[in-house]
Amino acid sequence: MRNRKLWLCVAVLMSVGFIGLQAQCILNVKESSGSNSSFYTNDIIKLTFSGGNMDVEKTDGSSGSYSISGIRKLEFTGISTDIQIPPQIGESEEGTKLYPNPVIDQLYIKNTSVEECEVLVEILDLQGKILLKETISSMNGINVSELRKGMYICRVYSYDKTKNIKFLKQ
Repeated sequence: MRNRKLWLCVAVLMSVGFIGLQAQCILNVKESSGSNSSFYTNDIIKLTFSGGNMDVEKTDGSSGSYSISGIRKLEFTGISTDIQIPPQIGESEEGTKLYPNPVIDQLYIKNTSVEECEVLVEILDLQGKILLKETISSMNGINVSELRKGMYICRVYSYDKTKNIKFLKQ
């Protein structure tokens, strides 16, 4: 029983110690005038942008107001997240875009990292079955007029990369 209490005390003390070791997340506001303000994000209740101003309300009741036109830089430091925002329908993470989306007849592929190149394109249904397969340049596009209305996946093979992008057929 005594060992159990000892271990419990050690665990509590260690967890309290680790709380102090956590990195502080800070909002830095750099103004065009050269002045800088810093706020611990744990102390901020509300951050609003309205009427041409950025207002910061803190837990201690104090606040700060900054003209948006006078802000040169907003910077959050010490923040680390694993949040990943998925790409929009018709766009991949690397900047490859399909247009128009939704498509009626002709689907074009634009790769923002390479101006003009030939790519292998596969059109798949949502079960993964390949419906069309064609090598095209980004200027030609691919004819999808024979597809039924619905959601499809366009698989683009270029160089050493493969990208899967959803699109909607009208």
